[in-house]
Amino acid sequence: MSKLLTTASTVAVLALAPAAAQSAGTRHCPYRTSNVGNVTASKTTCAKAKKVVQAEMKGKHYGGFRCHSKAHTAGATVTCRKGQAKVVWQIAD
Repeated sequence: MSKLLTTASTVAVLALAPAAAQSAGTRHCPYRTSNVGNVTASKTTCAKAKKVVQAEMKGKHYGGFRCHSKAHTAGATVTCRKGQAKVVWQIAD
């Protein structure tokens, strides 16, 4: 009986592991404006990513995130980081 419970517990833990790993991965956030798109959040929520984007577009910082941009011919890609959390989005010219 004990061996059966241990095996069942192991299966239950392994079944939950992929869901936990997926929730910590990169999320594609639905936030979009006329000049901002393709917002992704890694190790943070889309709600926080939206706040980071809005603050950065106003020339401010949100919650300790530090940002830099890389220019492209059609606009720029902005990356903001705070520890392991990362928010990336594109700005159109």
